[in-house]
Amino acid sequence: MKLLSKIFKGKSQGKDFVKNWEMNERQEHTLKRTAALGGSGAGTGAVIGLAAGGLKAYSEIRKVPVQEVTVDHYESVTQRELMGHIPDDDYERGRWRPSDDGVPTEPIYRDNPVYGRDGNPRLRRTSTTFRGRGEAQPTEWREEKIHHHKMNEADPYDYSTRADRERYLSHYETVTKSRRVPYSDTETYQDCATSYNSDGSSSYDCDTKTRTVTRYRTEHYQDQEPVYRYRTVGYWQNYSENIESRVVGTVDKPNVEFDHGVDVGNYLLKGLLFGAAVGAVAGGVAAALEEEYFPGVLPGYSPKPSKPGNEPPRPEPPVGEKPDPKPIPKPDPKPIPKPDPKPQPKDCGERRRHTHDDGQFRHSHPSADRWHYHGCPDEGVFNEDIICFKPSQVPDCYEDDKPVKSCDSNGSVCYTTR
Repeated sequence: MKLLSKIFKGKSQGKDFVKNWEMNERQEHTLKRTAALGGSGAGTGAVIGLAAGGLKAYSEIRKVPVQEVTVDHYESVTQRELMGHIPDDDYERGRWRPSDDGVPTEPIYRDNPVYGRDGNPRLRRTSTTFRGRGEAQPTEWREEKIHHHKMNEADPYDYSTRADRERYLSHYETVTKSRRVPYSDTETYQDCATSYNSDGSSSYDCDTKTRTVTRYRTEHYQDQEPVYRYRTVGYWQNYSENIESRVVGTVDKPNVEFDHGVDVGNYLLKGLLFGAAVGAVAGGVAAALEEEYFPGVLPGYSPKPSKPGNEPPRPEPPVGEKPDPKPIPKPDPKPIPKPDPKPQPKDCGERRRHTHDDGQFRHSHPSADRWHYHGCPDEGVFNEDIICFKPSQVPDCYEDDKPVKSCDSNGSVCYTTR
């Protein structure tokens, strides 16, 4: 009865350990998913909130009444004068670049100041009306220069040409091209799954299956491609006036700005913070709904290894000890070995051939820090004639022995102890 009690107690603790391990791993990935969605929602909400804050500020500015301010000032009196003539732009066909042979027929005008008897530019009084939303600010004055324009008598205009080129078909040439051609193929793959045993250990089983896939192959073929060339068919002739200007005086010009009184930056900041907060909350709610209605499919959470042979090692709790609820259990403490009246040979940590009066099915020894089983792990029954290890923990001294094939269905490697 004592042996059966320990066996069933070990099975129950193994199930609780696997359940707690998966629950903690699930909680960890749920927190990561919530943080990711919350951060993404905060960024999106910040952008939307910033735009909303800008629209709110614009709406408040539109509520401010429009005001007008009229400022009196002086301006220069001008008159339109003929500067001279330049040739008209022209186009000439032919492959030879033409020369400057245009006739000056196009008149060029400029506005020049009118001078008084003292030789200075004449000024007249005028006024300018400024409109804006909010309170008018003090008038700002800036100095504006008065220019007198005159055409350069020695070189009255500038001349330039631009070639007119056309594209034409020269010939065809043969080129080698490649393309991807799809075709169907059959491939084999491994359908693997991790199963958990009653003692808390896990096994990784794979089935070989086939499926139809689409593949591509590279195909080379010959094709004809047109070859194009360019040739000159004519030239555009362009003329521009060569005007010289000199400063003959200055006049003060007013400028009035308006203050609408709306703190645009404050609206933008409030919209940014509010949008980020709402986006973060929305991301957290989305993660909670995803976990509620789609459990077990959170990105990054998968209780099954994604690739065969890459499953992470999962330490199991020994019989009689409380499993650690953390996702990655801490190493189990080494039990104190009972005194053995008979001296044992120093082989495999002094514990290669040994038995147990208390019938411990799964345990380790201080001299050989590795878990092993006495009996087949799937059966969960103590058998001192069988000792089993994980494949990565087989002692070197067992390499020459022949494993027992009837006991390794869960992936363990087993040997006889006699």
